[in-house]
Amino acid sequence: MHGVRLEALIVLALATGMRKGERIALRWQDIDTEAGVAKVTRTLKITLEGRRFGRAKTRHSTRTIALPAVATEALRDHYSQQQAERALLGASWHDLDLVFCNEIGERLPTSRLEACCWYGRLLLRAGLPPIHFHGLRHSAATLLLARGVNVTVVSEMLGHSRVAVTLTLYGQVLPHMQRDAAITMDQVLRGEKYREARC
Repeated sequence: MHGVRLEALIVLALATGMRKGERIALRWQDIDTEAGVAKVTRTLKITLEGRRFGRAKTRHSTRTIALPAVATEALRDHYSQQQAERALLGASWHDLDLVFCNEIGERLPTSRLEACCWYGRLLLRAGLPPIHFHGLRHSAATLLLARGVNVTVVSEMLGHSRVAVTLTLYGQVLPHMQRDAAITMDQVLRGEKYREARC
């Protein structure tokens, strides 16, 4: 994946679970790599006039997401690369402040064929099975839940309107978490954690 022009797009998709329209609408003013956060305030919408940027899907979709270091690093590298492209084009660059754009600064295409053919080739080169780009959102949620991240936190990160939505979509990940909770409770009730802390 290293060296791919839109590497940061893939990293951000997997690291945050942001929706495709949210990633495409993301502006540099929404990113703070020092604080390690991304603000989701808008998305790409289908209107009668065509695809347009608009406010986020719902009030729950408007959110601030904490970025892991791997994402902030990828975004910094991406910014440097984009600035180099911009310098080469000069006045021909379309300054829309977009984090992810084409080679002249315009909005990325959204059709499956145009936007994802490079991604499919990337998966093939890496020896990975075909997975729709939206699958990275599901992968992000599944990985977090499998590592024991609270479902409420995951739900907020994904911009779901209710925790019940997250539970419905990713409930299959939770049974082992209940087993872990039972083991933890057993340790608490037996005083094992307390004894370990005093040793």
